[in-house]
Amino acid sequence: MTRRFSAVSWTKAYFERRGWTVDITEKTVQFPDKETGRMVMVKRDLFGLADLVMVHPDHNGTTYVQTTTGSNFADRLAKTIGSPKAMNILKSGNAIWVVGVRKIGERGKRKVYEPHIRAIHLEELQPPPM
Repeated sequence: MTRRFSAVSWTKAYFERRGWTVDITEKTVQFPDKETGRMVMVKRDLFGLADLVMVHPDHNGTTYVQTTTGSNFADRLAKTIGSPKAMNILKSGNAIWVVGVRKIGERGKRKVYEPHIRAIHLEELQPPPM
């Protein structure tokens, strides 16, 4: 049986190999569906935008990471930029990165996973409504 690829686990291992201390913040929450009564499982991110939290001695503050596959990168980037909590995270001296993981390689050759890392900047965010 082949294991399913997890962008969160891959990204965690990628940054740990580079000296970061990383923890997974994404949680799976289970609750009954109001209509059917069947149990439903939903993934929940820290602050609605972070799958991982990490620190490194050469970087100030904490880095919050939204990780995804390459094909979902644009959606996750928009979700992160649109998050009302992102501004407080950045104003507190922390960083937010969106990491898209994709397989690359020449046709007929071995493919390898590679991250596309995009930092979110304060200027990109919309101020929350008053």
